[in-house]
Amino acid sequence: ETTAVEVEVVDEYGLSVVADEPPGEGTVIVEVEEKEQQWEVTGTEYIGEFKEGTEIKLEAIPDESYVFDYWMGIDSQSPEESIIIYESMTVRSKFVEDTAVEFADPELEEAVREAIDKPEGTIYQSEVADLESLNARGRGIESLEGIQHLQSLISLDLSSRYDADEGEWKYNEISDIAPLSELNHLGRLILADNQVEDISALSGMTDLYNLNLSRNSVSDISPLSGLEELSMLFIDRNQVSDISPLLDINYQKDDVYIDMEYNDLDLREGLEDVQNIRELENMDVDVDYGEIIELVDLVIPEGEQTLEAGETFEFTALAVYEDDSHVGVTGEAKWTCDDTDVVEMGEDGKVAGVEYGTTTVYAKWKGKTASSVVNVEEGEVKNYIKGKVTGGDPPEILADAVITVYQNGELIASTSCDHLGEFSLKVPLGTYDVQADSSGYNPETKENVEVKIFEEAEIYFYLTED
Repeated sequence: ETTAVEVEVVDEYGLSVVADEPPGEGTVIVEVEEKEQQWEVTGTEYIGEFKEGTEIKLEAIPDESYVFDYWMGIDSQSPEESIIIYESMTVRSKFVEDTAVEFADPELEEAVREAIDKPEGTIYQSEVADLESLNARGRGIESLEGIQHLQSLISLDLSSRYDADEGEWKYNEISDIAPLSELNHLGRLILADNQVEDISALSGMTDLYNLNLSRNSVSDISPLSGLEELSMLFIDRNQVSDISPLLDINYQKDDVYIDMEYNDLDLREGLEDVQNIRELENMDVDVDYGEIIELVDLVIPEGEQTLEAGETFEFTALAVYEDDSHVGVTGEAKWTCDDTDVVEMGEDGKVAGVEYGTTTVYAKWKGKTASSVVNVEEGEVKNYIKGKVTGGDPPEILADAVITVYQNGELIASTSCDHLGEFSLKVPLGTYDVQADSSGYNPETKENVEVKIFEEAEIYFYLTED
């Protein structure tokens, strides 16, 4: 009797490893733990075949004056990597020459040397590649050129410090922060007590959570609008006059604090800066801004007015504050009146007499109200039809053109153009047909020309030759 025996067939795959050529740039250590095998590859070597699922560890070790860059064949930039065999593959390590790093400012270089514990000699990229924190406070640094090589920096302090031995504060004198734009991993950046004006270099630092710009000369903070990780922001004692970019930030942190005291903000109640502060507070942002100046009154300085029917007048509204300052809010105020048969209200405090009578005009803004009496005398409400007439080819001014105004077929008014071909007629409010005619030209009529109380009708004619 024959017995069938099942044999599990396990696929095996080949692995080749290449240490970047030419030789002398580095070595790759290959280790298979389950077989307790290890290879040291300095050129190209076929390691062998392995069962599917075998874990193999790789370590790239650069030779002197070289650094590991990345692996080809696997998606990784880590010098130590593990792979699982599931197909035949070739893995190649890529080494690059270790470059010297130079700093334009000797004081910045000295700070880096202290951080990597290298008092002298050439500084290489590999020596600063893992530097995550740098304290360069109060060293008299003027230039940041070279700092862009510190790609792993997470924390950078370039502010001032107190020198207890000398009994005085020490400062940096940094104005150009463009080299910082390449440090995309920065989470904490302290630039207080410098001479910075332009912060556009910060716009791409999306990992920033703590940014201190206190006591600089910054006026435009729009580069901060995309920094969603911010939880602490200090922009106090600068020249900021517009904080609206802070409203565009989609804050990801629960506790956000912003210090914006002593800037060029207008802290009078009801104005844009204060409204923006209130909106930030509604977004659960803790804001230090100083003291709001209270609004105490709203006034119409022109007082009582007497108008003829059809005459217009423009009121203004002034907001008065507790510090005795005032600001015009005519365009922001809401304007109304008691009797729209007596006057018609236009935009921005404009009022026109309609018919005989007396009414009160009101301006309302931020909970305050001001009023003024308007008296309208008898008369007919009129406004202008204005325009210009040209004709011919090439076009020329038709100074002798006659303008005729009709309403429902009835002649209302007529006039002749002046030497510039321009005309002006004052007619009662309503809708008209307006005709232009000139000797040797075909007449043209504009229909349904509307004359409104606050809006002159402007029309232009171009006549064709007979």
